[in-house]
Amino acid sequence: MRESILSAVMARTKKKCGKENKRPAAKATPPNRPRKLRLWSDEAMVGAMKAVKEGRMGVNRSALEFGVPRITLKNRIAGRVVHGTNIGPRWEGLYVKYVVACLIDVAD
Repeated sequence: MRESILSAVMARTKKKCGKENKRPAAKATPPNRPRKLRLWSDEAMVGAMKAVKEGRMGVNRSALEFGVPRITLKNRIAGRVVHGTNIGPRWEGLYVKYVVACLIDVAD
C-alpha cells in the first residue's frame, strides 16, 4: 500500500513538474492587419512641437492633446527625424554619399 501511495505521489509530481506537463501551444497570431499610418496632420505635429519647445506642456500631454504619436513627437524634438522628411539626418547623409558615388561611377 505504501508503494502505491508513493507511486501515485511520484506520478502526480512528475505531471506537475516534469516535461510531460507542457503549456498548451500559444494561439496563432492574428492575420496581418493593415497598419494605420500617418493619421495626423502636419499642422498638428508642428503645434505639438511648438508647445513642447515653448515649455507650455510636456511631450506626453502634447502628443495626447494634438493627436500625434508620442514617439514620433519625441524623435522630431530630439532631432532624430527632421520635420518634413521621412528619414533622419544620418540616413540622409548616407543616401547623399551613395548618390554622389553612383554619379561619379557613371561619369567615369
